[in-house]
Amino acid sequence: MAERLGVSSKALRIYERAGLVRPARSDKGWRAYGPGQQARLHQILALKRLGLSLKRIGELLAGEMGSLDAVLAFQQQVLEARRLETDRALELLSVARSNLARWGVLSPDDLTQLTRETAMTKTMSDEAWAKTMQPHVDKHFTAEEQDAFRARKGDFDQSQVTRAWDALISEGRAL
Repeated sequence: MAERLGVSSKALRIYERAGLVRPARSDKGWRAYGPGQQARLHQILALKRLGLSLKRIGELLAGEMGSLDAVLAFQQQVLEARRLETDRALELLSVARSNLARWGVLSPDDLTQLTRETAMTKTMSDEAWAKTMQPHVDKHFTAEEQDAFRARKGDFDQSQVTRAWDALISEGRAL
């Protein structure tokens, strides 16, 4: 299965230890992945590719994204957004290369825009992330469950964390 999916067997064992996948076992202890486990592995790998931690993947698969269709819909939505960003970046690169060929240089403004749009320095804002996730939250959690989540959030301020990380990233770039 590891070879078929292009992952290491160690990764599959890690997913198993994390409780994300439960392959059947042969009499000799060999792992066997049936269609259900293959679908589960797709969910895990798709969410992992989106940058989620194994802990968060476990939470999602135990709750709001427990179905393969929910993960596929989310994966599709994220990939479509990435495609739009990629198309825009490719368009800017094409124009920049054309201008470079024509004039031999790019203006500082052109370089700034090119860097912002193509160097993948942008992060999704909290508002954009919330807007992307809200339909999934609404679909899989009742209003009472959502209120309970907000109550548990306590003093955690995602916007403050985002600002702190952005400041550190900016400082790192400056260095």
